[in-house]
Amino acid sequence: ARASPATPANAAALAPNPPASRGGATYGSMPAPTRREGDDGEGDDGYHIYMASRNEAEGRVLLHFSSDEDVDPPSSSSRLGLGGFDGSTATREADDGDGDGDRGGDRQMFGHPSGLFVLCATETWERYSYYAMRALLVLYMRDVLLARGAWSDVWGMRTLASAYGAPDDDAPDETRDAQVLALASRLYGLYTALAYLTPLPGGYLADRHFGAHPLIVLGAATMGVGHALLARRRAFLMGAALIVLGNGCFKPNVSTRVGRLYRRGDSRRDVAFGIFYCGINLGAAVAPLAAGMLHRADGYEAGFVSAAVGMAACLATYAFFGRLIDAGEAAARKRFEGADGGAVGSRGVGSAGGGSIPAGREPRSQRDADPVPVGRIRRDRFDLVKVVRRHRRRLGAMLAVCALSAGFWCAYEQQGNTTALFADQWVDLAGAPTEFIQSINPVLILALTPAVTRTWERQRRNGNEPSQITKMAIGAGLCAASYVVLAVAAAASGAGTAGSTATKNQMSFVWLFVHLAVLTTGELYLSPVGLSFITAAAPVELTGVSVGAWFLSSFAGNYLSGELGSLYAVTAAPTFFFIVASTAAAVSAALFFASPALTRELDPATVDDELDAHEYEQI
Repeated sequence: ARASPATPANAAALAPNPPASRGGATYGSMPAPTRREGDDGEGDDGYHIYMASRNEAEGRVLLHFSSDEDVDPPSSSSRLGLGGFDGSTATREADDGDGDGDRGGDRQMFGHPSGLFVLCATETWERYSYYAMRALLVLYMRDVLLARGAWSDVWGMRTLASAYGAPDDDAPDETRDAQVLALASRLYGLYTALAYLTPLPGGYLADRHFGAHPLIVLGAATMGVGHALLARRRAFLMGAALIVLGNGCFKPNVSTRVGRLYRRGDSRRDVAFGIFYCGINLGAAVAPLAAGMLHRADGYEAGFVSAAVGMAACLATYAFFGRLIDAGEAAARKRFEGADGGAVGSRGVGSAGGGSIPAGREPRSQRDADPVPVGRIRRDRFDLVKVVRRHRRRLGAMLAVCALSAGFWCAYEQQGNTTALFADQWVDLAGAPTEFIQSINPVLILALTPAVTRTWERQRRNGNEPSQITKMAIGAGLCAASYVVLAVAAAASGAGTAGSTATKNQMSFVWLFVHLAVLTTGELYLSPVGLSFITAAAPVELTGVSVGAWFLSSFAGNYLSGELGSLYAVTAAPTFFFIVASTAAAVSAALFFASPALTRELDPATVDDELDAHEYEQI
């Protein structure tokens, strides 16, 4: 359950302001990003830097705000745990006298634009489809796709198998089973890795060429066709490719439209992304349950068809209620134009003289532009080499954090791969389908988030909150501890040991649950903290690129998880899980050891992002 893949081009505009209290505030335990005066020296009206703490992942938002007040505007404040999920209520500022009532004429639900709940439902259905397929993926490849004598006629499988190790149909059962598990693990890692790569070009195409709306429609339709093709064994790889491509079009741009429903400084943004996150986890929690029951009743194909139905519901929800999203974006744009004297957007909506094009009348590329100013960098004068040279030490430190995080994801992603296989073979699930275990993580995220954020708040009040790098080290350490639990339990029960025969009730489900609870806590310590830290510490000229690098670490980690998982087929389960634990422990030790140096290099208060006055324009 992780943050959704973001695109570098739009990441900084999507998520809530990094919170900071006035007068020497801290961001986590780091100094907060400071407000920069504009060229005209007019204080808040010239505040152009808007750092991001992004929503996605493979699809899931993990946002942590550990300070008391938003920095912009000074009159607004919010006490938020994770997007407002700590039970507190954000204090909402008056908006040009409108307060929280009629905000520009768009319909409101629970104090938010109705379009937010349309996007939330849209994302819930998409996540249902993705996690239904993911819950079945490794088991289907083992049982059906790579079955003896059946795999070679799957379109494209011969090419992939030649690159990753084709199973030998003439080999003894034990040898061939090991080959199948190794290939299934590698294909799983490749698929989930690509799911983190394609949103980068997808977001770029939306920002620079087509706009978010058409790519959302295209992505949803493409994924729907892809899920339907999964039910046709020979077309399985073609369906998986379409899902990956559709995901790239869909994922970053739905999150983009959530951000466009709110103007800069609107404290409701924080809670809005929290609501969006709740929808994501709802879909992720329900999907494995439904897929498992359908698989048991009617076979794997029924589970894949249900995923296609979920994408049809996603597209229908977005199409039939899309006007509510348009109305919310138009209202946010109108409020921004009124507050800042002209429309602003990545495609240049409005005029420098303060005039504006009426909402809904501008070209689609302009209607899709985010009304939030995130910096003023003139692209045709942007000197990448000069910027990289100026920030080389900071960028090196950020790359180190991203590279180490890849090791965490390599270990973490075993839950959908080898952990699922282990549970299917050895764990007593009391008759429940194996797919059910993949519902536990999203439910635990919702259950554990308030406890984790309140712990950080209490530590902050006591003056002993760890730095964000240290929090990430703790997260990796908890990941290691979770796999130690699994390894010790497997060894004690004899599950997966050399020479043993797979028995479904050999290990108690309690141990698997403890493993997932500790692993999820580690995720909450690393994933949201790392993303918010990267966006806060990045030089303003490279904020989007920095977010892209963070998600590329997820791409690398997912791919490596498939390679690491291939050892499960030839290694006793306790030994394998100790290897996974060692990988996460090495990441934790490296982060702990490097924490003082990395914290010093990445202190947001020392970011040198001042550009020449002539190098700015609103984007």
